[in-house]
Amino acid sequence: MVSDVDTAPLVGRTELVRTVRSALVAGAAHGQTAAVFLSGESGVGKTRLLGEVGDVLRAQGAVVLTGSCLDIGDASPLHPLLQALRRFDADLSTAHPRTSAAVRGLLQVFADETAGPDGAGALLERVSRGLHLIAEGRPLVLILDDLQWVDRSTRQLLLYLLAGLGDLQLSVLAAVRAESLQGAHPLRRVLTELRRLRTVRVLDLAPLDRAGTEKLAAAVVGRALPAESAEQIWQRSGGNPFVIEELARDLRDGRDGLSETLREIFLDRVDALPQHAHAVVHAVAAGVEPVQHWLLAQVLGLPEHELIEAARAAVAHRLLVGADDGYRLRHRLVAEVLAHELLPAERSGLHRRYAEALTAAPGELHQARLAHHWRLAGEPARAFPGATRNGAAPGNPPEIRRGVETGRCGSGW
Repeated sequence: MVSDVDTAPLVGRTELVRTVRSALVAGAAHGQTAAVFLSGESGVGKTRLLGEVGDVLRAQGAVVLTGSCLDIGDASPLHPLLQALRRFDADLSTAHPRTSAAVRGLLQVFADETAGPDGAGALLERVSRGLHLIAEGRPLVLILDDLQWVDRSTRQLLLYLLAGLGDLQLSVLAAVRAESLQGAHPLRRVLTELRRLRTVRVLDLAPLDRAGTEKLAAAVVGRALPAESAEQIWQRSGGNPFVIEELARDLRDGRDGLSETLREIFLDRVDALPQHAHAVVHAVAAGVEPVQHWLLAQVLGLPEHELIEAARAAVAHRLLVGADDGYRLRHRLVAEVLAHELLPAERSGLHRRYAEALTAAPGELHQARLAHHWRLAGEPARAFPGATRNGAAPGNPPEIRRGVETGRCGSGW
């Protein structure tokens, strides 16, 4: 996800920019190849951070090559490096004829490889020599975005260079979507191997905290936000900068509802889940958070090992957060998106199963939650006794207490 960088300042990342820059420069200063891999969920600001660090290093005299991996498998070997070289060549002025000649020489290597492929080792050596000529003794930084889609040849090149086999002092900065590295993804093994090198760091890029969220939103809107608006953006975004900017832009421009951009992005992420994990996210979205594990098991009817595996997948895809008191959506926005994807019968069926599970477990009973689910299951007569009796209890979630106090128990009332 790429945001409107012209209207959104970099918030909450200043120290991280320094950390990444220092890690790359320190490795190169000792004659070693250094690398930093940024991991994080989609929209958390990885691409923006790559650009910021690249600008700093470029201003300090480094040769910075920037490319992106594509979701096309091995159909285009070494695509991100080829893209980076073409971009760099386009930006070179006539004042750098030797560098330009070196870049075009390396581009010719790619053309020759297409015409008649060499062995993998020979190609990697030729690429390494070409990069050495381009650097001309200057620090060389290779920046790669969307590394989760890296092709096999580029993977081999990274391992070759970071192992010091190319006799080239190089810094690598790359970003990878954490939710994509599931199962037997080949990049997982590569990162595991690279972590053993002292000059390689893998950093997880966390969402913004509440203060950072409010600061970014206010910057986009152009004014300080009312407390209620700031709270809504925080709850809906989960601190994800891309989502914060989209929501703040909607607020600034007076748009109601959910933008099609955000809806499609989150639907795509949910649809990428395995079947049972998909069901888990839908169920938690319909529940009152936190949704306890036993309650989720009753609602979905999955065997214990299948439920744990499904919940683990939803957490790994950065859609769910698991804690001792139950499961929560990482972004409340997901509940808004999924609410419109279920048929009315599916939605009411989920709430009925919640209500029946709560009714069958009196030791765990929360009357306000029970009332909430009966109401959304289409049986208001079974909802009101519980709601009026216990709905406003301090221990109940805020959305339940507000619903009881206003006569509407929950988001669907």
